[in-house]
Amino acid sequence: MENTSKYSLLPPLDQDKTAVNPDCAGQWIRTSDNFLDVLPKSFASGGSVKDASQIDSIPDVWARPLLFQMALLDNTTLVQNLSDCVEDEWRCLLAMLALKDVRHLNITAEQVDIRGENSMEDVLRALAPVDTVDENTGWDVLYILSLEQNGNKTPLAMTSPVTLVVAAADYSTAFAGKLQQPWSNDGYHLQDPIDYLTTEDLDCLYSWLKQLHRDLQNMPEGTREQSSLRNKLMERISDFEADIVAKYPQVHDGEEIVDADLEMHRGVFRLLNRMVQGKIATAEDSAVRIIPSVQRHPRKELLLISPDMVRSFAQLVNVPETRLVVWPGISANDVTDNMLLHGRNVLGSTSLGMVEFRRPEDFFTESIVVLDSSEDGNEPFPGSLHITNSELLTKQGMVALLPIRQELLEYFTPQEIANRISYEVSRDQIVVKFAFPLSGIGGHQADYRFRKIYRQDKWIYLDTNKPVVEIWPNFRREGWNKYYLYYENSEVYKANTETLGKDFFYINPWSNDADLSTDVPDGGLTNCFTARMNGFPEALLCTVNTTLEGKTYPEKVDAGVILLKQLPMVDCQMELKWQIGVDFGTSSTMLYRCQTSGKPEPLSFEPHLFQVTNSGASRGNTFVRFIPSIFEESQKDGSFLSIFHMLNMGALHDTIHPLKDGHIFLLTERGERFYNQEKMRLDTNLKWHDDDIGRRKVSAYITQLCLQSLAEAAARGVDKLEWNFSFPTAFSQEQKEAFETTCRIAVQDAEENTCYDSGEDDTIESWPESKAAAYHFNKLNGNDTNFVEGAVCLDIGAGTTDISIISGQPGRIIYHTSIQFAGRYLFHPIYRHYDEFTNHKKAFDDTALLDADMREHSEEYLRDLHTITGHPNVKQALQQSQFGLAGIFHYVGDLLKNLHDRGIYLENHVPDIFVGGNGARILSWVSGGSFKNSSPYMDVLKDSMRKAADLDPAYKFGIYMSAQPKVEVASGMIEERPNNDEEFFNEEELMEKLFGKQYDPQIANAVYAGAQYTKDGKQEAGGTFISAEDIQKGLNVTSVDELKDFIKVFNGNNHTWANGIKISADQLQRVQKNVNGYYVAEKGKPIKKIFVEPVFIMELKKAMEVLCNRCCTNHQ
Repeated sequence: MENTSKYSLLPPLDQDKTAVNPDCAGQWIRTSDNFLDVLPKSFASGGSVKDASQIDSIPDVWARPLLFQMALLDNTTLVQNLSDCVEDEWRCLLAMLALKDVRHLNITAEQVDIRGENSMEDVLRALAPVDTVDENTGWDVLYILSLEQNGNKTPLAMTSPVTLVVAAADYSTAFAGKLQQPWSNDGYHLQDPIDYLTTEDLDCLYSWLKQLHRDLQNMPEGTREQSSLRNKLMERISDFEADIVAKYPQVHDGEEIVDADLEMHRGVFRLLNRMVQGKIATAEDSAVRIIPSVQRHPRKELLLISPDMVRSFAQLVNVPETRLVVWPGISANDVTDNMLLHGRNVLGSTSLGMVEFRRPEDFFTESIVVLDSSEDGNEPFPGSLHITNSELLTKQGMVALLPIRQELLEYFTPQEIANRISYEVSRDQIVVKFAFPLSGIGGHQADYRFRKIYRQDKWIYLDTNKPVVEIWPNFRREGWNKYYLYYENSEVYKANTETLGKDFFYINPWSNDADLSTDVPDGGLTNCFTARMNGFPEALLCTVNTTLEGKTYPEKVDAGVILLKQLPMVDCQMELKWQIGVDFGTSSTMLYRCQTSGKPEPLSFEPHLFQVTNSGASRGNTFVRFIPSIFEESQKDGSFLSIFHMLNMGALHDTIHPLKDGHIFLLTERGERFYNQEKMRLDTNLKWHDDDIGRRKVSAYITQLCLQSLAEAAARGVDKLEWNFSFPTAFSQEQKEAFETTCRIAVQDAEENTCYDSGEDDTIESWPESKAAAYHFNKLNGNDTNFVEGAVCLDIGAGTTDISIISGQPGRIIYHTSIQFAGRYLFHPIYRHYDEFTNHKKAFDDTALLDADMREHSEEYLRDLHTITGHPNVKQALQQSQFGLAGIFHYVGDLLKNLHDRGIYLENHVPDIFVGGNGARILSWVSGGSFKNSSPYMDVLKDSMRKAADLDPAYKFGIYMSAQPKVEVASGMIEERPNNDEEFFNEEELMEKLFGKQYDPQIANAVYAGAQYTKDGKQEAGGTFISAEDIQKGLNVTSVDELKDFIKVFNGNNHTWANGIKISADQLQRVQKNVNGYYVAEKGKPIKKIFVEPVFIMELKKAMEVLCNRCCTNHQ
């Protein structure tokens, strides 16, 4: 049989005094009548029990209450050490009742009534003790007290009429080590909690004990025995109070006592049916409340809690763990891992309400993402805030994404995080340290320093190039809330760009104040995107697509954040105003600005890019899908090629958002490769689109121009803006109206969420290009006026030549028009033989590439032109360009004659000719490389005009080319107005002089025919004007005599390049047929959609096409 320990249930015999004969064990013997009187004297009852806690049974059903009474109130107790154990349990039970609400204890009371008549109740009553501290409290009605923990309700104690409470005999077994702090240190045995309660708890307990003491003192005196027991009980309570004072001298009485809802209302037990009312718990009561940055106002307050952390923090602030309040009723000493398993707003069984807790590690990612540092030695993340000791990573050739989670940003600004976080680096681990600011004790905040260790098995190493991450613009300005984020990794250049690249990090912009963007793809998970944001992000949340150890396929993993530097703030300079001129051209667009009381000057764009990542050479390609990171010198003259690049083809049938769905493509030499790759997405013929898709592109193009202009103004502190847009008179009425609307909406869209608001339309003005060019030439070279004896202004663009005729003193525009014959036609012969003109260095079959190359290298080509003008093809091409240019001069000369005959042009001579626009460069080419008014090749042009005008042949007029071709219109719109500004250009007066006061509005868009034609079967002279209505009804050209006459004059000059134009009768017949074909195609169209083309200019265009042996790209 297994050997078991045996314990005596009765004391041992005193061998000197015993009345018991031990030798007679197991025998019945006769004793004297007083045996029972002397039996107690036979026990050796001196000494003490070494382990009083082992005494849990006396042969009596009421053993536990009697044991507590004996240990607490009987000074002659046989078991001297019993008092220590019982007193711990007794004090603990009273404290639990007192702090039931404060400590969130789920204590319940169940009444036990033995006043019934069954045999068991009879036995219990018969054996019940009779002692009591209250005459109204007996042993027949008692209460069982149970404690519920984690959903388990377990009996803990019972009431006693003498000691008030008694611990259950087997509670330690029943709770099985699960009793919590501060009630038990080992989970089994109740303990005196004084040493483990917070000062707030001690205040509450002290107040409750004081009230209990007063209530006992005020009870009816009762019998002497009752009074004596009550006094002894109060002494024990006083001892309890004194020990509290000794522990915490500042303790005070005065906490509010309320009903405990235990339903104990009989006799003295009603004094236990009370508790200290717990104050409404808030995070303010906690010493481990996270103190957010001043600029942060998080939706919920957080506590920082883990068992090790709160104990460590208690040591840091130099208080016992029992004194550090984690939550009212819960100290650092109480916190266990099990308490943190029931949800983030529950500690054990205590609800935190709207407050939540986090473990320190919750704010950090599981792994740390590591990349190679920059090869060029520059900052790998130039847009990121500096992290202390990050250079330790750099020394090992690494850089890391900061391994924190978004929630930390919700409580701390990026700058404060950067100030509080640092690295420790060794060969096989990276340690991230963060100092959490916590509320601390007594309002004295303190930092808890947490260390997150990332060993090598928790490193995610990305061996790919860093993606391009840029934000535009790179400044702050009050009221400016429009930013664009660009992301691109190298996967975008592969065939399948939809599949996420492996081992790249992806980004999602974040700001505490706003939902920055709905444009960002889900989680930023795409290889290339541009997103508009309504604010500058504070940080970029990062995700990596990588294959984790033990996994087969890549998966998305939180990769930390990039904390962004704060942008510089630009102050507004009150009353600083810019006027902006936008000349939207066929091949290029020109921007000029004029500051208050200043002169017009080019409005060139700076990148204004905020560089987040050092992406190496890849950054140089931001111009392909976004904004160039570098503007070359050739791009700083205020001009841009009119090329639009669609990024999102799905937006073609919807609104095209600039930068996001498409952007201005800045074509340079280094961009030729990308141009060819993206050619199907590029539109190089924006200006003349009539279809919906084309006009959406135009709108996006102009909106981006406006947006970048706004950024330039904002960055310079400009307060107010006025906008000026030009359009060619050659536009149909419908085109003009649509263009004006497009410009107005473009300004409004661009200004949205910026610091500008044009508001009324009077800050947005539209100009005919011919008028604007005249304003520019009027002030050319700083003269008061250049129009003393009349003038002709030609603004030769790529698609149109805008003509203004000035007459009178002071000069005024007496006529202006626009023809669709310009640079594209004039340069076409040269472009056909471009390889020869560039000494066989370049050959293109694309007009946009030709325009771009000419833009960058025309001066070089012109400088070398004299070396190749002996080549037959070169001479032939120059002559054809000269022929086309002379045709324009012939048409203008004929127009001068007509206006002179009508008494509108007052001068008797051909005036000076001012030539500008991109196409004006043709003058240098046909002059043999360098334009000079005295060039004999210019005489060909002068003769053509002089003979067509038939005015004073002796008057010497000159041709003056703009020093900066193309700036004339953009500059002229914002140039200083002439003194006679109201008269200088009076459209109404001009029309009345030409067509009479009652003219049909349709005739206002009529153009000078310049050659005869047939209308309604009647021959009309070339000196008439034709309108859209005339073309709609039908025109017919029965001869090309005017063209023949012009060719005769041209060929009669000795300074053509190749001995004159050779054109056969068959070719002239084909020209006539093609002209009629044009007018037939226009017949029947809505009037507002008809381009009104002069007959002579149509003949000239078709002749050029025949001479070039192919059709030029035109815009019909």
